[in-house]
Amino acid sequence: MKIIRCIGGLVCLCSLFTLPSCNKSPVTAQLGNWVQRGDFPGTPRSGSFVFTIGNTAYIGAGFHGGPSGLEYVNTSWSFNQEANLWTQIAAFPGIPREKAVAFSINGKGYVGTGYNRAQDTVTYIPLKDFWEYDPATNQWKKLSDFGGGARFNAVGFASNNNGYVGTGYNGNEYFGDFWRYDPAEDTWHAMASYDGGKVERAVIMPIGSKFYLLSGFKDNSYVYKMWQFDPEASGGTWSAATPLVTDAQYGNFKIAVARYDAVAFGLDGKGYIATGISGPATNSVYQYDPAQLTWTKMTPYERAARSQAVAFVVGGRAYVGTGQNGNRFDNMDEFLPTADYDAND
Repeated sequence: MKIIRCIGGLVCLCSLFTLPSCNKSPVTAQLGNWVQRGDFPGTPRSGSFVFTIGNTAYIGAGFHGGPSGLEYVNTSWSFNQEANLWTQIAAFPGIPREKAVAFSINGKGYVGTGYNRAQDTVTYIPLKDFWEYDPATNQWKKLSDFGGGARFNAVGFASNNNGYVGTGYNGNEYFGDFWRYDPAEDTWHAMASYDGGKVERAVIMPIGSKFYLLSGFKDNSYVYKMWQFDPEASGGTWSAATPLVTDAQYGNFKIAVARYDAVAFGLDGKGYIATGISGPATNSVYQYDPAQLTWTKMTPYERAARSQAVAFVVGGRAYVGTGQNGNRFDNMDEFLPTADYDAND
């Protein structure tokens, strides 16, 4: 099976090997447990969007590949954690895409940016359109284009009735800007307080009321930085959160963030970063404790190593699934960080 990994959207490296099975892989770390849940019912895909509203997660769009190698999907699904039920919802109406950003505000979901490689297989034309999904009506509505211009591999999150989108890449230029979205006015406002530099393929790790920007890729190199965003300080303030090189935890931090196209999530006052590209695709998982400023290696994700997966937390429970490692996946697994490891579930 041919495995294709793209660096910066420009250079592709190919190798031939057999994919691991979908069964649990041997692990060395024993902190936390992964439990296989029902498969995602849609077409296997990577680079999908995900946002949550209450106890429901919404997953849609993404890249499938298919016989032509350029097939996208716009089908979208909701997962109700309380009922353990997947339901197909209205398909995303925009240009099919991967690597978009998504967040939710006041009971509605927002999706935008990304790219569609089928439009131009050389340059990967970036997108800037933004859309709103209303679960009450099961309808999508087009909004004002993203104020920072077309891009992909950006990050997005929401807090205090505002959305935030920044960083990314457009095929020629890296970005380090951030923009605030006001859904009441459907307007974008440039923010001038982020000093973390340009990066793409980073992740946002939410912990409590704070948001941590970390990991990523720039100029053929991993980015060993972490920044904290406090939405309640002076209308939103960024501060450096990278440990000092002399700090006892710096080694673990560096291992944890040496990846891109990963997923991150927060649960019970701690943050987690998982999967992604770290040399080859990885299934490693690290926990960050902001109270103790510690980084801890956890039980690896017990499926095939992958990148461009989705992660979400609903009902106080964390899930990781889909993604790609040569082919696309449709599995969905729950992570129990305080549970004893069980190789049989």
